Amino acid sequence: MAKFKKLLFIFTSLIMATYLGFYAPLPFFSSVWEDRYNQPHKFLDTPHRMVDGFLITNRLKGKSQSEIEELLGAPPETSYFSDWDMVYRLGTERGFIGIDSEWLALQLDNDGKVIDAQIVSD
Repeated sequence: MAKFKKLLFIFTSLIMATYLGFYAPLPFFSSVWEDRYNQPHKFLDTPHRMVDGFLITNRLKGKSQSEIEELLGAPPETSYFSDWDMVYRLGTERGFIGIDSEWLALQLDNDGKVIDAQIVSD
């Protein structure tokens, strides 16, 4: 029985380490955000995971467009997602074979404050 508990502990620890290393939301670091298209950030889905943290905590909701631009920079010009007011490319879609890109899409109200934020794919 002690051997089973030890194996169960090791197995559980490996699963948790994998989750924390590759999937768990991350705190936002502007230096990493600015360098988001380079390795190793691309491999670890770092920008995606930082945005996951924003979405879980609703940190972006209620911020003005200028506050968003101060935090994330000016959004790139794109013809994608014309239904959204601001979009930021995160990188290649997560998953085994990422073909499309994932984007942070923001919807602003009439006062220019964020009312909705989602990750969308093109």
